[in-house]
Amino acid sequence: MMAGAAFTRTITFTAPDVPGMVFPPFPAGQIDGLGIYTKRQLLDQTDGGSLRGERRDVVTYVCKRAGEFTIPATQYTWFDLETQQLRTTELPGQTLKVAVNPALATASGTDSASVVAASRSISWWMLTGLAVAALLLLLVGKSARFRHVLADLFTPFRPLHLQPLNPTERSQQQK
Repeated sequence: MMAGAAFTRTITFTAPDVPGMVFPPFPAGQIDGLGIYTKRQLLDQTDGGSLRGERRDVVTYVCKRAGEFTIPATQYTWFDLETQQLRTTELPGQTLKVAVNPALATASGTDSASVVAASRSISWWMLTGLAVAALLLLLVGKSARFRHVLADLFTPFRPLHLQPLNPTERSQQQK
């Protein structure tokens, strides 16, 4: 498996006469280096007055980087009505060996240089924007004509106050 790959694990609980919301959610947890995304569904079915409850948790694991990762085993304990005994089921753990993805490695190598270049470009644009804003403020303060032009430019963005559709006595008194 390579970095950037994804796979899913589906855990389904089902039982007659038990609503799906009673079943415990799958404890996906967090694992450094893996993105873990869980989609939980309750899929209860009723037929002629009988209920069949179902809960389905679909867990998607995304390998963010190279390395060795262990998805721990999970145990579920429940009371079996047929045998009148407490039972335990274990979902086995899994160890993943994730290899470096050459496509992601070259992209990340160029990212750091492009981030530095972009930050320099952003700071240049910020400095230019501040200088233009200062110049505009200076012009607004000095020229009445420029203030009118600027006000006309922003007129479409001003809020438009409409009359109420169902005026109350209070709003009619304010007129």
